[in-house]
Amino acid sequence: MKKRIGLVSQRNNNIPFVFEAASRLGVELIDIVAKGEAPQPAFPALVDRLELDFFDNPDGALADLKTWVSQGNQLDGIMTSREEAIVWTAKAAQSLNLPGLPVDAACAARDKSEMRRRLAAGKCNVPAFLDYRGPQDQAALDALPYPYVVKPKSAFGSAGVTLVSNDQERDVAMSHVAAMSRQQFGRYAPSQSHDGVLLEGFLDGAEYVAECFAVDGKQHVVSLGYKGNPRGPYFEETVYLAPTQLPQAVQDTLVEEAAKGMAALGIDNGPGHCEMRLVDGVPYILEIGARVGGSGSCHYVVEESTGFDLFGAQMRLSLGETLSDVPERPKPIRFASNYIIPLSGSGRLEEVVGLEDVQNHPECQRLLRFIPNGSEIKPYPDFSGFIGFIFGTHATYEAGLAQFEWLDKVIHPIWAQDKVG
Repeated sequence: MKKRIGLVSQRNNNIPFVFEAASRLGVELIDIVAKGEAPQPAFPALVDRLELDFFDNPDGALADLKTWVSQGNQLDGIMTSREEAIVWTAKAAQSLNLPGLPVDAACAARDKSEMRRRLAAGKCNVPAFLDYRGPQDQAALDALPYPYVVKPKSAFGSAGVTLVSNDQERDVAMSHVAAMSRQQFGRYAPSQSHDGVLLEGFLDGAEYVAECFAVDGKQHVVSLGYKGNPRGPYFEETVYLAPTQLPQAVQDTLVEEAAKGMAALGIDNGPGHCEMRLVDGVPYILEIGARVGGSGSCHYVVEESTGFDLFGAQMRLSLGETLSDVPERPKPIRFASNYIIPLSGSGRLEEVVGLEDVQNHPECQRLLRFIPNGSEIKPYPDFSGFIGFIFGTHATYEAGLAQFEWLDKVIHPIWAQDKVG
């Protein structure tokens, strides 16, 4: 009989890599969706669906899951790559005595202020930060030098993240972030992490990402990639190219810092997505997600650039298998990329020009579309989702950068207001 894993699914993004990895492994997946959300399409290996209210009634959802299992339904493991569901998934694994991320580590990874404290306590390089909770912190706020970044403590997708350079910009950003946290992200927070605002010193340096995987307390780094150099005021993600072309000594410092950060958060089994800024050769950790990054899209970049099956490893771990084939450090074999189609506007999305040219390009391997035409999109710093991802493989690093430049010229989202007149 095939093993069955409960997959706490993404919301309407249709990323296929986890389903394809399950099919290759001969594992069956149960689509666990939040109440009221649409099911995933008929992907490979998907055999059943379970709707649970794990955001608005997490304890009730745990009880419903245990009841479902007690009724004879097979569940050999549970996992997710959905950022806002990490804590509930860890609690579900614990409740069912299945392998999973420790609940304490899951909570730390979902609360950006607690993450900052643990990383600092673990002697990791972090920007100056302030967990602002109210007027009692005003003196510390006034003492924080500009520029710095204002962000929610439990959000995702760069929602609300804003660079500010003076008191007026700060006050506007803090007010907006606080409202977003109360109205939108509070239901996803592990405890009270939606209260208050996190402020971080701005680090002026290129951004890199380490895709990590921990096994029995040993933190491995399986891939290093370049993420561009976003300068604000907002931080919309646009590019991802791996492996990096940094000198080996600098790569070693990134690997060591990412592994140290994973350990500081207590991520001792499973994936981690560690974003860092490199300033004068020193890596500073921005954030670590206890998941396969990019809603699961980072699986493609890792597998194409190193041959390592990231989702396959997570599935095997969730089934309690012993993993002995996880490389300690990156072993690249080719170059792979993800181009996140930039919004370049807001309002009603009419169409995206250039997608046909992309599909005919020899280095563009896959195109995934998420936001359909006709959708209403809020301007940054709000976050309505990604239009789509364009995945590529390349013979050289320079070819990957050249494709990004070509895509910037070819892809043009058209908004309703652009057609007026």
